[in-house]
Amino acid sequence: MSGKRVITAIAILYVLFALPGTPAAFDLLGLAHVPWEPVVLLVLAGILPPRVWRWLKPFLAVVVTVAVVVKIANIGTLQGFDRPFAPLTDVPLIPVALGTLAMNSVLVAAAAAAGAAILTGAIAASTWWALTTLSASARASRGTVAGALTVLTLALTLVTVGDPPVPVANAATTGLMREQAETLVGDLRDLRRFKVTLQQPEPPSRPQTLASLRGVDVLVIFIEAYGRSALDRAPYDGIVRPALAESTRALADAGFQARSAWLTSATFGGQSWLAHGTVMSGLPVTSDARYQALVRSKRSTMVTDFKRAGWRTAGVMAEITGPWPEGRFFGFDAIYTAPELGYAGPPFGYMTTSDQYVLHAFNEREFARPERPPLMAEIALISSHIPWAPLPKLVPWNEVGDGAIFATARTKEPASEVWSVPGGVELAYARSVEYTLRTVTSFITTYGRDNTLVIVMGDHQPMGFIAGENAGRQVPVHVIARDEKLVRALSGGWAEGMTPAADGPVAPMQDLRGRILSAFTPE
Repeated sequence: MSGKRVITAIAILYVLFALPGTPAAFDLLGLAHVPWEPVVLLVLAGILPPRVWRWLKPFLAVVVTVAVVVKIANIGTLQGFDRPFAPLTDVPLIPVALGTLAMNSVLVAAAAAAGAAILTGAIAASTWWALTTLSASARASRGTVAGALTVLTLALTLVTVGDPPVPVANAATTGLMREQAETLVGDLRDLRRFKVTLQQPEPPSRPQTLASLRGVDVLVIFIEAYGRSALDRAPYDGIVRPALAESTRALADAGFQARSAWLTSATFGGQSWLAHGTVMSGLPVTSDARYQALVRSKRSTMVTDFKRAGWRTAGVMAEITGPWPEGRFFGFDAIYTAPELGYAGPPFGYMTTSDQYVLHAFNEREFARPERPPLMAEIALISSHIPWAPLPKLVPWNEVGDGAIFATARTKEPASEVWSVPGGVELAYARSVEYTLRTVTSFITTYGRDNTLVIVMGDHQPMGFIAGENAGRQVPVHVIARDEKLVRALSGGWAEGMTPAADGPVAPMQDLRGRILSAFTPE
C-alpha cells in the first residue's frame, strides 16, 4: 500500500470530520481541532475481521456522508434562519427552495440541484475510497498506524484551547449528529402534542362575535421580511425610520390614526407561511410539520371567525404561482394567487409582481365592488423578498392598469449587480421595505374609508446575514383606521404613529386572533 495513498485517505477523513458544523466555528481555533472519528474508523478497520468490515463499510460510508451533508445544512440554516438544521421540517423544504430559485432562474435552480448532487456524490465516493484504503493499510501494518494516531489524538485530548477551554481533540461531528437525533425525537414529540391541541374542542361561535366591527372592512396585510432589524440596525434604520415618519404624516393628513408595537414571529428569515398560519389559527405554527398538521385539521381560523359573523373573506397571495390547496383550509370565499391577479407586466425575480399592482388588483376585484358585504382580507406583499432587486417604483394608482407600466417604472440595476457592490444588498433590502411601506400608506390614503381597519405587520425578520447576529424574532405591527375607537380597542398601550417604541409592548404573533376577538366581541 502506497504511503501517499494512506496519507491521502487519512487527510480526506480528517477534512470531512474537521469541517465545522456552525458558522461560528470557522475561525483559527475552530479549524485547529482534531477529530476523534477518523482514528476510531481506522482502529475498527484494523481489528474487525475482513468479512465483518465488508458488511460494515457501506453503512459507515452512508453515515459519514450524511453527517457531512448535515453539517453543511446546519451551517446554512444557522446563517440564514438563526436556528439549527431540523431534519423533520427542513428536508421537505428542499423542493420549495429549488422552486424559489427556479422562479428567478431555472438554470440557477438546475445548477444548484446538480451541484448538491455532485457534492454529495463526491463526499460518498471519497469516503468509500478512504475507508477501503485505510482498511488495507491497517491490516498490512498490523495496527501500527492506528496505534500511533490513537496515542497522538489521546494526548491532544488533554490540550485545551479557547475560552471556555475546549479539548483540541474531540468528536464534534458525533456530538452534532447526537444533537440532530435528539432534535428529531423532540420534533416528533412536539408534533404529537400539537396534533392533540388541534383535536381539542374550540369555544363555540356566539351571535355577538365581532359585533363591534359590524360594517367594518378589515385588511390584514403582511409585509415580507419586515423585521425589527429594519428599524434598529444601520443602514436600514436611516431609510426605514424616515419612511415610517412620512407614513405617519400622510395618514394623519388623510384623517387616519395609527398605533404601533411589536409581535414575536413564529419564524425567522423565511417560511412566511408559518407566520400566516400562526396569525390566522391563533396557534404557534413554528415548523412546517406543524403547518402541515394545521392545514389537515378542522381548526377554525380568523378567516372563519369573520366568515361566520357575516363578512366576505378573501386571500391575496401573489407569491403563489400554482395551486394552493391550503387556501380551502383557511376558509376564504375568494383566493387570488398570481394567475388570478392578471398581472401583465414583467416579473421582479422571485417577486412575480409589484406590491402596488397586488393592492390595485385587490381593490378592483374586491375592495371597490359596490353593494358588497363587509370584507375581511389577508394580503401578502412580497416586493421586500430577497433578492430585493430590481425594485418597482410607485406610480399614480390610475396608471397601474394591467401592470405593464412596471416594465419602465422600476430600478434598472439587476440583482447580480446590486449584490456585487459592497453594501449594495443591504441598501436594496432597506429600499424594498421603504417602497412597500410607501405603497401601503398610499393605498390606505387613496382608497381607505371611514369603515376601514387595517392591520399591517412583518411576517418575519430578514435572513441572518441581513438581520445580524442575535436579531431575535420581533416584527413591527401597525393598526390604522380613521375611527379612533377601533384603533384604541385593538392597540392599548401601543405607540402613536407608525414607529413602535423601542421598549413598547411585545406579544406573541399567535395572540393577535384572540386579541381581535376579545376587542370587538361584546361581553
